[in-house]
Amino acid sequence: MDEREFAKIYFTEIKVKGDEIESKYCLFCNGGQHQDQFTFSINTKKHTYNCLRGKCGSHGTFKELCDRYNLKADYMEEFLKNNNRYVKPTQEYIKPKYTITELNLNVINYFNGRGISEKTLVKAGVKSYGSNAVFQFFENGNLVMNKIRLARKPEMKNGKMEMKEWKEVGGKHILWNMKQIDTSKPVILCEGMIDSLSCLEAGETNVVSIPSGTNDLTWLENSYDFVNDVQEWILYVDNDLAGDKLAAELMIRFKPYKTRVVKHELKDVNEELVTFGSRYIRDVVAKAAYPKVEGIENLANVAIVDTAKMERIPTGITIIDKFAGGYIFPSLNIWTGERGSGKSTVLSQTLLTCIEKGYKIFIYSGELMSGFFKLWLYSQAAGDSNMIESIDKETHVTSYVPDKKTIEKIDEWINGKVYIYTDTNTNEEDKIFELMEEAYKRFNCRIFIIDNLMTVRFNFNKDIYRAQSIFVDRLRLFIKNNNLILNLVVHPNKSGEVISGAGDIRNSAFNEFWIKKVKKDDSIFSNYDSTITISKNRYYGFVDVERGYQFSKKSKRLYEKFENERSFGWNKKDLIETYEQMPF
Repeated sequence: MDEREFAKIYFTEIKVKGDEIESKYCLFCNGGQHQDQFTFSINTKKHTYNCLRGKCGSHGTFKELCDRYNLKADYMEEFLKNNNRYVKPTQEYIKPKYTITELNLNVINYFNGRGISEKTLVKAGVKSYGSNAVFQFFENGNLVMNKIRLARKPEMKNGKMEMKEWKEVGGKHILWNMKQIDTSKPVILCEGMIDSLSCLEAGETNVVSIPSGTNDLTWLENSYDFVNDVQEWILYVDNDLAGDKLAAELMIRFKPYKTRVVKHELKDVNEELVTFGSRYIRDVVAKAAYPKVEGIENLANVAIVDTAKMERIPTGITIIDKFAGGYIFPSLNIWTGERGSGKSTVLSQTLLTCIEKGYKIFIYSGELMSGFFKLWLYSQAAGDSNMIESIDKETHVTSYVPDKKTIEKIDEWINGKVYIYTDTNTNEEDKIFELMEEAYKRFNCRIFIIDNLMTVRFNFNKDIYRAQSIFVDRLRLFIKNNNLILNLVVHPNKSGEVISGAGDIRNSAFNEFWIKKVKKDDSIFSNYDSTITISKNRYYGFVDVERGYQFSKKSKRLYEKFENERSFGWNKKDLIETYEQMPF
């Protein structure tokens, strides 16, 4: 097998760059906890593999990678042939010499005590070596190894515990009982010969055992042809860490689509034979299941989505509530528009109804200091009638701030509901995600704001578009896996027509909202200050819907007709709930 053939089989998604073939996810670390993409590659010229993730760093030759999957690397044999160094790999094995006899009473009695009958021992070819049991390993009719098992409990001798099993020196490590196997039928693989005998006692007939401990996989190479001939495997390994590790390793070697795993209760097969009986073993073997394939699901088992019943929050912005359904869980919403168009302002205003409905919010603002963001949000919460003039003594410019009593009431109303990324924090990608996760797990924040994409310092700094793409994909997985709302502010490109940055940012969004200032020559919206356009809507499909809004310089509110008079929860005596039901 060469690198291209390997990639077609084992890479989920491929990118080719010169001699490099990149996989979407690393075969060793699977992208880590952040599911980093395209960090793993194989080189068709150098015949190497490498993962760029620092916490993984897996690397080596393509031959070593093939060895892991029980494959042969074509280039290696070709290299050896061209350099007159090719020798068909062989190993000299010493033919067994122990004097083996038929079953004796001591061996029969020992196995009877473990629930295994003489009939099963004879059928499996178990012999005796003195007072001990002998398991013989045959390949193509030839005896290649003897393994001895004490037919009693081990004892302390000369201060050391006896070995309960040992192999005759020089034997060939292959699977036990291969000579009686039909490879066209499912083959049960156990860790030990006594476990295999227990399966045979229970009525299973196609059973093999590994020759030694779980860390010794030399039998894979020695039994290569037999292993490849098996059409389906059933792994009945011990119920412990070593067994789990062996099953995981064999799943790779045998391929998951032809390997089932037995789920059982006690430590091993023999213990279950003695405790539960033969029927239990037959039942768990019959119920052995293929491992669940991550990322693929039977559509018939998927719950259908009724958009009318999905969890949602009104935004207080009529066009978004009516045509996009408000904020629907989960969703990634992109807010865009020219600089100074008011996208951050509108987004801020939508948070007030989220707070009113009892949802908690996390905010990363890469451009506004926390104090300025609070001024903006509190002004929108306060409304025109609760703002007072503030005149700058130097410039004589008039601005507006909420009065002191109003600030105190809003503080009480908003306390414990909004958490903001502090000004002293770094803007590094991992730190933002760390605190987002903390806000979700500790404070139950379910509404997240990233304002804006261009202020984030990405992990991958060689290609800005790829870095943005990876970051947004991390955001998408974060909100999808935890059923959250995330609002991402993204600037448009220089033409002002499309979102700036990686092309697949827009593909990740559920909704895309464009905020524009009305120009003097815009006859349609000449009586308005701004417009909001829904340019993408995944749930309902309404696109290119546009509506005009007025803007209050005092309260920073965007409003439609009489909406500017609305009160929020802090002003309880004036509160009129106008968004109890969604308008869509």
